[in-house]
Amino acid sequence: MCFRIILFCLLITSISYLAQAKEKGKLVCFKNACVSAETASTPEEKHRGLMFRKTLGGLSGMLFVNQHEGLYPFWMKNTLISLDIIWISKDKKVVYIAKNVQPCLETCEAIKPACPAQYILEVNAGFIEKYQIKVGQRLDF
Repeated sequence: MCFRIILFCLLITSISYLAQAKEKGKLVCFKNACVSAETASTPEEKHRGLMFRKTLGGLSGMLFVNQHEGLYPFWMKNTLISLDIIWISKDKKVVYIAKNVQPCLETCEAIKPACPAQYILEVNAGFIEKYQIKVGQRLDF
């Protein structure tokens, strides 16, 4: 009986841990580096993105998750840090890259990808160069 109670408690703890990990985001791994990415999947989360953030951890980012592939433009409205932006296809292949995109507080131009993507990853500026991320590269998350 005691063993069953302990097993039940371990099961509940494991489920709770997995739920918390899901809320925090995903681990997005390239050939040379992994990024701990918060996920943005609701319209509100996508709209807010990384706005008003003063810092972003070294191997941290935000992964925008869309239901379908499409041409998803991005802008830096109210973003306070420079970013690299990586567009990723449904089969988890890099299809477009924007390097060192600068903050924008007022009139902001959209960055328009040339290829459809289902996911977009924002990371600190310099990540693409440092870890040699290239169009066509596969990744996992």
